[in-house]
Amino acid sequence: MQITKLTDSGRAERAAISPDGRYIVYALADGGQQSLWVRNVASKSDVQILPPDDVRFRGLNFSADGNFIYFVRSDKRRAFFSDLFMMPVLGGVAQLILQDLDTPISFSPDGKQFAFMRGTLEGMVGVHTASQDGTNQKLLASFFAGAPFFNGAAWSPDGATIAAATIQSAKEVKWVLSAIRVADGQVTPFIPTRMESDNRYGFLTATRLLLP
Repeated sequence: MQITKLTDSGRAERAAISPDGRYIVYALADGGQQSLWVRNVASKSDVQILPPDDVRFRGLNFSADGNFIYFVRSDKRRAFFSDLFMMPVLGGVAQLILQDLDTPISFSPDGKQFAFMRGTLEGMVGVHTASQDGTNQKLLASFFAGAPFFNGAAWSPDGATIAAATIQSAKEVKWVLSAIRVADGQVTPFIPTRMESDNRYGFLTATRLLLP
């Protein structure tokens, strides 16, 4: 394995590589705004495909064929909500695919579906699936969310399972990683951890996961 540094600005956030390895998409932060860029790996050239705006990118993906970029982005008019968009890999019109996502998406192995997580005002978080065009949404599993943040779900290479991590609180606050069977939504928890907070400055500044 070889590690190669691709950017030098120190302002790149979020990144994804195309299935064929030819392109990398990344968000660039500058003065409170973010823009979206695509780099050709071979030529080391960069193209801006979305101009700077008062938005925040939460997830970047390429479609299975590498022709489109999917991105989860907050809207400056709806700062606490994020939506999923799709656009051609070298720029064009961004098409709204799905509204109100709280995490990046994860594609199924065939690229025909994606998984995502969405929280509710009632303190629950759901793991959902949808077709690649945003239709056929399905709630696969639902969990009580012990904290208002989560990192997204991941689809297994065989397409049979989706893994999702949630924070749960009973006697102690802990992350729980659960395996969700795509066929019927059956949930199998595994790898529970304790979460230790760094509260030295009077507020939550960091968390550390401790394996049992």
